[in-house]
Amino acid sequence: MPIRPVVRSSLLGRPSMLYAPSSSSHIRTFAASSQCFAQNPLISTSLPPESPNYIKYPEPPQQEKVQRETKRGHLPVPRNVFKVDRKPGQPRSDPSIIPKTDTDTFAARATPVSRSEELGEEPRSEKEAWRRRMAASRRENLQSGLAGLLDRKQTETKRSRNRSAMNFNRNRAAAMNDRERDDVRLTQSTVRDVTAKNTAVIRDPLRSERQAAMAARTAALAQTKRETRRDYLMELYQMAGKFIVDEKDLEKRVNELFHPDYFKQEGYNFGMVNAENVWDVNGRPPSVTQQMSAITRTETKLYDSRMSESDRTTKRQKLVSEALTGGKMP
Repeated sequence: MPIRPVVRSSLLGRPSMLYAPSSSSHIRTFAASSQCFAQNPLISTSLPPESPNYIKYPEPPQQEKVQRETKRGHLPVPRNVFKVDRKPGQPRSDPSIIPKTDTDTFAARATPVSRSEELGEEPRSEKEAWRRRMAASRRENLQSGLAGLLDRKQTETKRSRNRSAMNFNRNRAAAMNDRERDDVRLTQSTVRDVTAKNTAVIRDPLRSERQAAMAARTAALAQTKRETRRDYLMELYQMAGKFIVDEKDLEKRVNELFHPDYFKQEGYNFGMVNAENVWDVNGRPPSVTQQMSAITRTETKLYDSRMSESDRTTKRQKLVSEALTGGKMP
């Protein structure tokens, strides 16, 4: 069989001369070309080896992802339209405060009619009539707007409360009906009934008496504090008569204390002659113990040479009066 040339397109797209002497040679040529194509699948493309698409591989179907638009800034917090506007210190029960939930009354208070409209007078000009129509329109729009906002607020509040109650009931039912977890069941310690009975905490059988004693002790302490406070208030009330409240009394007291013969006169009152300072009149200063004894009325000194007989009598009468009345005397 003679050899005849066969013109075919090569893998590079250019014609090439292939000789097909027989069918077996044609099969060998096709097998060789197939093996070459398998080794170099992208030989007919112009992609370089470093390209990601140089070797094709099956790709999974990708989902369509919707790219959200980036919003710059932030939305302002919606204000509470139905918030009651109160002045500082104004009580909530003030009748002058009209809640915005009463749309009719609030709209009437916010947009009152003119005096001429109240008297039923006709508009004096076309401009005044136009102003009245615009005012009525604004009044109607305000009332309808408040009514719509109130309806929407109540609907949203009701929906939110229902949703919250439904979630709470669902979570509570799930928690109540949930079975014990395996990790808790397997790791929980075993407590026998006998051990539980022996280690149980028994209530104090004398708890009622102890509670009564503690209540009585607490009441006694409260009564003591109350009486002490009452004595302090009474003593303050009695001493208030000697307080200096104006400049005239202050000037009089200053002139009396800073008089040149003050200590000499005080020494004459205590039977001392030519006293020159406070040490000659009052002696040495009292100690802290003596001062506390004088304050608490627990001093044991029976006689004081600097006290006259009338002073001692007054002191004894004061102590007797305090014992009889239960309060302190000035």
